[in-house]
Amino acid sequence: MTKGKKWMLVYSIIFILLSITFIDSDISNKYSLFYSVWMALSYLMISTGNLLFVFDNNIKDIKRIWRILFPIFIINLVVSMIIDQKYGDNSSPDDGLLFNLTVI
Repeated sequence: MTKGKKWMLVYSIIFILLSITFIDSDISNKYSLFYSVWMALSYLMISTGNLLFVFDNNIKDIKRIWRILFPIFIINLVVSMIIDQKYGDNSSPDDGLLFNLTVI
């Protein structure tokens, strides 16, 4: 395993742990079940893709699927930031669009 893939493994483990806290936050913010499950599935797919990359499972079909899923994950990120800013327990009363654009 190369040095880069070792760091990717560390990142993947940290991402999995953070995903658990993100899902818990979604549930504690009383987001809908559909939204919480959608986010959990997104985190699961991202983690699976990362781990498949780390362990050299470069299957052609996975690469094709990943090309389709990656833009969906980016849209998912933007939508989740807007939802968190508008409806979360710690949401601010002002428009968070500027915040969301600076994060992106």
